[in-house]
Amino acid sequence: MHVLVRRSAALAVVAALAAVPPAFAAGSPGSPGGSAPAAAPVASSGWTATEIRPGGMILDLAGDGLGGMFGAGYGPDRFGDAPTAFGRSGAGGAWQQTAFPTASGDWSSLVGVAALSPGRALAVGGYDADLGGYLVVGTGDGKWQQLRAAPAPPGTELGSLNSIDALGPADAWAVGESNVPSPNGTYDTAPVAEHWDGSAWTIAPLPQLDPEIAVGVQLTDVEMIATDDVWASGATFDGQQPVLAHYDGTGWEWVLLPYDDKRTRLLVNSLEARAADDVWAAGWQFDAETGAARPLLYHYDGRSWSPQSTPAGVQRLTDLTLTPGGFAATTREGGTYGVIRYAGGVWTRLVLPQTGPAAPQATALEYVDGTLSVAARRPDTPEHVMTVEYRTQLNP
Repeated sequence: MHVLVRRSAALAVVAALAAVPPAFAAGSPGSPGGSAPAAAPVASSGWTATEIRPGGMILDLAGDGLGGMFGAGYGPDRFGDAPTAFGRSGAGGAWQQTAFPTASGDWSSLVGVAALSPGRALAVGGYDADLGGYLVVGTGDGKWQQLRAAPAPPGTELGSLNSIDALGPADAWAVGESNVPSPNGTYDTAPVAEHWDGSAWTIAPLPQLDPEIAVGVQLTDVEMIATDDVWASGATFDGQQPVLAHYDGTGWEWVLLPYDDKRTRLLVNSLEARAADDVWAAGWQFDAETGAARPLLYHYDGRSWSPQSTPAGVQRLTDLTLTPGGFAATTREGGTYGVIRYAGGVWTRLVLPQTGPAAPQATALEYVDGTLSVAARRPDTPEHVMTVEYRTQLNP
């Protein structure tokens, strides 16, 4: 996981720390969705807000290696919302954006972005029939440009590359899904993984997944630890098993996560790795009959994946970024999209400053060099929404 232009404006919010909840043992296993004590809210005294633009949304953030930030998402254009790449130079720079409207005028978006080297990035997004593949844009001199589309499997009519990660300019992976029309008038969804070697994209074969385990898998996030150690997370739309995929340098294989509560619609949406033996995966499970959602959280110790406890009240963990002693995540609780931090066995809510009729809705986050950046949609009035970057310093 789960972007706009704004004039710069700073907001400083001062609030007292709430009581810290009882801690639970870091890494203690439990069934997915098992609850730890509720996280205490902390309204940080250090939040600053930079307006990016009215409307639109940032879906992914990546540090540019030079103190700035890249973003991927969509934003208003002359003919409606268009895929949009974003960039901020330095810690205090203004956000710039470049729109890439589709030739058909159909709605689309950039979904994932990754730095290739300091100041260079690739961003990926939706399938575009006019391009004959998935939208790819890049920057290396501060200006975003549309590049040759990444190929799509034969018969693709819909789909997206949802995430990209890179170890360097000539070694990146992007993952997503392809939707091909089926004889019954619907679409068959298949996972897609593609490698970038610095000059071209190549679709990598993925093994067939047993339909008794999962049907209609899409890949949602990718995390590169090394050239021969890559993880991808998956969502299943007609299965009963959360899945990951792992690349060992020669090929991909499916990895089944432990799970004992059989439901439909399971989504592992975000991955973060501190090392080969310290990997986190997060998402949620959704009961289509009752509408109830519960978070999923797993940890990999280099040998096996184990389910982890999650804080009470959180329904979905949607995006992760590593922070000192743990990670921060965007969350969903009912109609509220917030930010939570896990460090030292304790969950703490990081409350974004509310200045309008409703709280800001966090959509992406990235931690770089002591600063947590959060992209959010800020409702200024019921009719006017501003995309904003919120930043705060995090203590170790």
